[in-house]
Amino acid sequence: MPGPGDCLAQVRAVLLGKSGEYPSLEQVAGRLCTSSRTLKRRLQRQGASFQQLLDEVRHREAVRLLENPSLSVEEVASRIGYSSSANFTRAFRKWVGNTPGAFRVQLRTQQQ
Repeated sequence: MPGPGDCLAQVRAVLLGKSGEYPSLEQVAGRLCTSSRTLKRRLQRQGASFQQLLDEVRHREAVRLLENPSLSVEEVASRIGYSSSANFTRAFRKWVGNTPGAFRVQLRTQQQ
């Protein structure tokens, strides 16, 4: 595994590897040739957690997908790994402070 300073970037790169498919902590650790416990410690030393990085990646992908009006909120939720649009909406509201639908309205307003 790369040095501890590269840990955040390496985990992000693995999480971004396949759009819509997000590996577990154990899978990421395996790809980085370390144990999940060691990976958690290295992330913690850098002030992050695996869940925070996963949320960050999902948030960025959600925003990108929501810019496409032909995709429904349910499709966006599914593409970023949520089994329910309600769970996705709850997470999105936490990330952005708005629902996905309200975010889309805001995007359309800004584009006009």
